[in-house]
Amino acid sequence: MPPDARDRSQEPPLAPQRPQGAAQDDHAERPVGVKLLKQLAAQSRIVLRHPHPADQRAYCTLRDASFPFLAPWEPTNPQRPRDPPLPSDEAFRRLLATSNLESSQRFLIRHAGNNAILGQFSINQISRGSASGCAVGYWIGQPFARQGFMSAALASGVVHATRNLGLHRVEANIIPANARSIGLVRKLGFRHEGLAKRFLHIGGSWQDHERWALTAEELSENELSEKEGIEEKECWD
Repeated sequence: MPPDARDRSQEPPLAPQRPQGAAQDDHAERPVGVKLLKQLAAQSRIVLRHPHPADQRAYCTLRDASFPFLAPWEPTNPQRPRDPPLPSDEAFRRLLATSNLESSQRFLIRHAGNNAILGQFSINQISRGSASGCAVGYWIGQPFARQGFMSAALASGVVHATRNLGLHRVEANIIPANARSIGLVRKLGFRHEGLAKRFLHIGGSWQDHERWALTAEELSENELSEKEGIEEKECWD
């Protein structure tokens, strides 16, 4: 489920209108959110693992069962906007082929106790050099929604991107109507940066996306202690 954003008096504002004082409140709450992110990453409720061919059946079963829940946020092809979203078996093949590249790192979200597949977390558009950043995307299966698993997966993924991959900036680009996803990144201390007009083709049309981001400096202000850190061997296969 993908989660992005870029005065003149006659032009619309760059960011969506929010209640007066909201920006100040967000600024005050962000350090608390970053601390929560680190705490969730250290709890190991979930494990992020690269997919394996043997995971295809369980992945497709979960994705198919959750499709009505996920469909509003599915990417579509602007050249063929009426085409249906990718079948789950094709989506899995693409996940497998792009799971461990220089430009992308994609993981299955798995339950730390019973190893069940709960969803997917992706680190996309990895750039090095002067940019040194990425954009994250994620989805959780409907049976596992609103149980804290997605919060834990996003927290772990952000720590992995900044600490293990050494990236400077993590972005999440989210359709404004996706209130749950916006609530998730806000809760974990992401900074709202504005609105990108017609940014991604979702659900058959070009959709505006809010841009949310965190940088490595914001995470390192209160560096993870050795006790709080995530053992790489536990979370990344």
